[in-house]
Amino acid sequence: MADQKCPRSSASATPPEHTASASRHHDRKPPRDEYRILTKDALKNIEDYELPLDQDAEDSQPVRKLRSNSDLDRPQVKVFIRTREKALIFAMEAQSWNLKPVNKNARIHVFWTDASVVNACAAGAVARQEARPGEFVTTTYTYPCPVLCPLTVEIFAIANALSEAATRVRECLRVPAADGSGRLPQHEVFVFTDSEGALRVIRGTNKKALSQDTQVLVQFVTSMSVELKALGSLVELHLVPGHSKVPGNCEAHTASRYAARSLASQRGMTNAEEGMRLYQKGPFTALFPLPEEPSFLLDLMRALHLTKPVYPGQALGIGFLPIFED
Repeated sequence: MADQKCPRSSASATPPEHTASASRHHDRKPPRDEYRILTKDALKNIEDYELPLDQDAEDSQPVRKLRSNSDLDRPQVKVFIRTREKALIFAMEAQSWNLKPVNKNARIHVFWTDASVVNACAAGAVARQEARPGEFVTTTYTYPCPVLCPLTVEIFAIANALSEAATRVRECLRVPAADGSGRLPQHEVFVFTDSEGALRVIRGTNKKALSQDTQVLVQFVTSMSVELKALGSLVELHLVPGHSKVPGNCEAHTASRYAARSLASQRGMTNAEEGMRLYQKGPFTALFPLPEEPSFLLDLMRALHLTKPVYPGQALGIGFLPIFED
């Protein structure tokens, strides 16, 4: 999904319902580029810096503090926002399984995410491949609350990708390294999204006020990144150009759009006016029954109900509602 301007008031969040879908990928081996690294030393105040569209950079700045000054509020990720051309080259390199790990013997995990909003009903999707070449394993995560801001759902999809990554790393750590050393294998996690806005929020360079649900989701991203670091994993978030025929991005896009349409259909949301009324009726009301067992879904709903809004909601005109299918 391409980035869209979000209303200042956004709705809430929650995840999983699973749907598997498959698609083949195309091998392509573009040349590896050298990318300029933007560090905190290069700029005295990274919060005042806005990256021009024709410039590429990497940043690993912590997201703004939302709850405390604990180190747990600092996401343990590197965020990469490159020019469209360089981002496409790197994404195709990942798609073709040609990424070189930082640690020589590390195992690489690549996830592709996207999100869709249809008449205030939304879903995120996470796609990955088990082998090269191979079919995609894709999971959709329906967002159970009415939502107006697509950026929020993009962060929701990234959070679920990191949750999947943590599960896979934990499973892999049960098996000793294949070299007979008895050491646990290292892991590197790459998550690709076509939402530059979501990456800026996670990186902490988005200076706009965040909605309540977006803040909660950023905290979940932070928590999952801290857990992955504790498991010995490096985590990188990368921008992939949307609608550029990168198979992983296409797979996640198709899956999230289908899931969002299905949820809207189930709720009888056939147009933007109905979606707006649904949101105004109860932005933090679940759209489907929540699982009883402990889950990301329940944690998110609990956080939303216990956290006071950052600012009061405002009335929004129908014309400002970003209800679209991208």
